[in-house]
Amino acid sequence: MLIILLSTNKMISLDVIIPSIVGLVLGIIIAVLFTKYGSVTKSYDATIFGMNSNTLVTGVILFIVICSIVSLVGLATIIRDTDFITRHPIKFAFETILMAVLPTLAFVYVMFSRKGKIGSANNTELLILAAKFAGLHILLQVCGYYRFIFSE
Repeated sequence: MLIILLSTNKMISLDVIIPSIVGLVLGIIIAVLFTKYGSVTKSYDATIFGMNSNTLVTGVILFIVICSIVSLVGLATIIRDTDFITRHPIKFAFETILMAVLPTLAFVYVMFSRKGKIGSANNTELLILAAKFAGLHILLQVCGYYRFIFSE
């Protein structure tokens, strides 16, 4: 079925298929290991081989994020695609503000819906989160990703 999708739809390429398959296989392996050997301590927590599931998920996410940022910084250093930034600085600044604020608003909603309030410590976290999203947008621009995905 995967080969049929790959051959019939030009939008699906190996750079999407391979990570999806690897993620699916690793997810199934982890799920089987936790189901067979894990012990559930709470409805949202399990332990396997002395490792907490929340620690595992946090570690995997941090690993992926750090590897992605290092890769993007490396590519941005090599490629340096600043053409759009220099030709349309106001558009790019507006894009960066939108890319920082809109995803952060989703986190504001989640925080508020779960806690019923947003504290002063959360304000600092939200500002840092917005800065991370803005930085990601700039890195994606400079490493040439936007030129690639928006080219025809």
